[in-house]
Amino acid sequence: MARVTRSNTAAVSSPPPTKKAKKGKGKAEAQDEDVDDSGVKSKAKMKAQAAAAKVKAKKAKKAEQEAKSSGSDASSIKSKVAFLLEKGHLHYAEVNALKRSFDAQAPFGNSAIADVIRRVFFDGSGSLTTQMAFGKMLQLKAILKALLALVIAALHHAVNEYCDGYHTEVKFKTNIVGPIYEHYMARLNYVKQKSPNWFKKFQESLWRDIMNISKPGFLHAHDYGEDPADDFDEVDFDALEAGPGWSTSATGLANTHS
Repeated sequence: MARVTRSNTAAVSSPPPTKKAKKGKGKAEAQDEDVDDSGVKSKAKMKAQAAAAKVKAKKAKKAEQEAKSSGSDASSIKSKVAFLLEKGHLHYAEVNALKRSFDAQAPFGNSAIADVIRRVFFDGSGSLTTQMAFGKMLQLKAILKALLALVIAALHHAVNEYCDGYHTEVKFKTNIVGPIYEHYMARLNYVKQKSPNWFKKFQESLWRDIMNISKPGFLHAHDYGEDPADDFDEVDFDALEAGPGWSTSATGLANTHS
């Protein structure tokens, strides 16, 4: 039998890596890390962009809805203003622009008219013009027709500032309000002509209603009063009546007033 011998061969091992090989390996590993890091950053960036796009889309949708809502609101306001100014609907009692309704049997009965008159001419401090108007009404025990026309014209002017669906300030000037005043004065005169008894009662009842809830700030300060006797409480009328009458020192003439 042939003898088989096994030669002792040394194990073959890989040669140690050179510096160049080590450098290449390190570079490759670094590139792998860069790739991984780049991938993470890319994903994060895409995620952030998607989130930003979502927020932007949401804002755009909201802006679109607001624009539609704004347009709808403006259109609604224009419609209401048109109704209030049409045929002077704004001065009727129970006027409702939303329902487009009013009390046709109560012209000039809008509570806003009485409220403005009360605040300006009854509860205000009282300018000279205001005092003169109040004094005249005090004599008549009725709200002046000219005052009604002025207040309704002022309300018309205020409402008309929204005629485009949004507020646009317009100066309250004579050349602007004057024609509106004349317009409503003509309407007041027409109603007075057609229903004189009703109109008279309306002026008087409006006066009483306002007086019942008002405290004129300048009423007593300027010697106005409901009872004329309040202004002559220091006068002795018996002695006045029994006396010789009133004479002027300049002429010495006696003037008796019956």
